[in-house]
Amino acid sequence: MFRLFRLFMESSIRLLYSRRDLLLASCDPLNRDLKQTGGVAVMTNGFRRMTKTQLVRHLAETVGTNNKTATAFLQALSEVAVREAKKSGVFVLPGLGRLKQSQRKARVGRNPSTGQPMKIPAKTVAKFYLSKAVKDSVARKK
Repeated sequence: MFRLFRLFMESSIRLLYSRRDLLLASCDPLNRDLKQTGGVAVMTNGFRRMTKTQLVRHLAETVGTNNKTATAFLQALSEVAVREAKKSGVFVLPGLGRLKQSQRKARVGRNPSTGQPMKIPAKTVAKFYLSKAVKDSVARKK
């Protein structure tokens, strides 16, 4: 399991390097809706993103296993991340970032249709912070 996780992390970092240029080159300003085009989802800003099927296929090819095992690994990883974030408030994914539980305070907002002030209750939210290495590799300084 650890070997699979390590290979997943290494392939994710390599994927970030290779997909960054593809994402920047595939901007289509006419595609504003999220839709399937040629097996690749197009986000609202026009950039293409990798689908779950593509991620599973790439992970399976990189590790040398089948798609079912790669899907099970991704499912187990997401379950562990959610469980640990709930339990301890933070889940660190080495080399990628950390999932952190955060508290939002109660505040007064406005109803957009009537303009009336309304109370927005406090709530718990999840935030994902990228590691410095990922930030530097994805958003290189000019």
